[in-house]
Amino acid sequence: MLTVSTIVTILVFALPVIGALLGFKRGTRKSILRLVTVGIAIAFTIFLTPTFAKMVLDMPTSTFGAAGPLASYDGTIQGFFVNTLMSNETMASLLNASPSLLGIIEAIPLVLLSEILFVVIFFVAKFLMWFIFLIISLIFFRTKRNPETGKKKKCTMLSRLFGTGVGFAQGVACMAMLMVPVIGILSFTNSTTDILKDDAFSEVQGIQSVVQLEDKYLSEINNSAGMKFVSAVKIDTIAMKIFNNMSKVTLGEGASAKEVYLLQDLRENVLPSVVPLMKLSKMDMSNLGASSTEELKQLITTIGSSEMASQVLSDIVSDAAEKLKTEEGFMGVSLAGIASGENGEEQDEVSKVVDEIITSLSEASAETVAKDMTVFVDVLDLVSTYKEENPAAEDEPEKTEFEIIAELAKEPEYNQKLVDIVKTEGTTFADKNLDELLAQYLASQQPPQQ
Repeated sequence: MLTVSTIVTILVFALPVIGALLGFKRGTRKSILRLVTVGIAIAFTIFLTPTFAKMVLDMPTSTFGAAGPLASYDGTIQGFFVNTLMSNETMASLLNASPSLLGIIEAIPLVLLSEILFVVIFFVAKFLMWFIFLIISLIFFRTKRNPETGKKKKCTMLSRLFGTGVGFAQGVACMAMLMVPVIGILSFTNSTTDILKDDAFSEVQGIQSVVQLEDKYLSEINNSAGMKFVSAVKIDTIAMKIFNNMSKVTLGEGASAKEVYLLQDLRENVLPSVVPLMKLSKMDMSNLGASSTEELKQLITTIGSSEMASQVLSDIVSDAAEKLKTEEGFMGVSLAGIASGENGEEQDEVSKVVDEIITSLSEASAETVAKDMTVFVDVLDLVSTYKEENPAAEDEPEKTEFEIIAELAKEPEYNQKLVDIVKTEGTTFADKNLDELLAQYLASQQPPQQ
């Protein structure tokens, strides 16, 4: 019984051999012509695949009939993919908060479909170029006949040997093209399967199917003789370059537009940070302990190590900044009660400090968001410590985090700790003189000297 790995191995070894045999039969000139036409087919495939993939994704789901999972969704195929991910509450909150992450997610089906269509379009282009090869061969390379005997002249042995080499090269090129999606998907899944097995993805539709596919087929293919040969002769390097080129997309618009190799960036930068992002979005920051604080900081550090993930976190934090001032809050934290300074409302020093931190979070860039978030966590950790050391504050659950900050800032020891936090270098508010505001607040709260 043929297994998937056996089929891959047969393709890897059979195509170069068949190419060499056909090259021996054709001779040098016809083999070179065929190699040129195959090269043109490869160029057309690389150029046209993304266009065809986009056309397919823009098609309405009704095009594929009323059966199957697409039947329940009224929209485009690309919209169906995003809607499926949106069915998970955590993923939906991340996508709604981050245009950057949504842009990445919307680009994934285009890239994946491009890899699948790549082989189909290559076969079609190769078949069409075969007709052109036949026409040119009949016009320019028609086999001459011996004027005396009337028999067709045979290729010389030297021509056949050169033809064998050229035909072998053509077979290797065709094999490499067929292996592009296989090698690319193997490379992608080999580095992401452990991430996708994390409990954070357990409720995301479709993810477990990918993991099961890897467990059932891809590991078997990865260990096949054919794949080991492909790796040994470095064909996998060429295939990966083509695979990555097929995943080149533009994220963002206008001045912020950026070209990325999506699957490579997903594998190396984004997916390792998605689990921390999902865990971060589920955490309740209203009552941190030492272990929770360290876990939060570790998650933020992991996210901050990736430029793309940092941009996503920046989007989420910007979206959350205004929510922090409401009773609803964000991630269990409410800073309701802060004086905004609008409509003639007087802002005390603590309100100015907290307002500056919130404003800085809303304006945090991908470069500063990790440090800004770490400072925010340190402030909340100080609030938790204060509540533990002051049972009266713990017994007043109706108090918001802002009200507790205003309370602890009256005490010299906690005021100094707060100063040390807000003066952290590398943040967007390190040079805002928040330490002076806290000192003024502390002085204003001290009883007058007799």
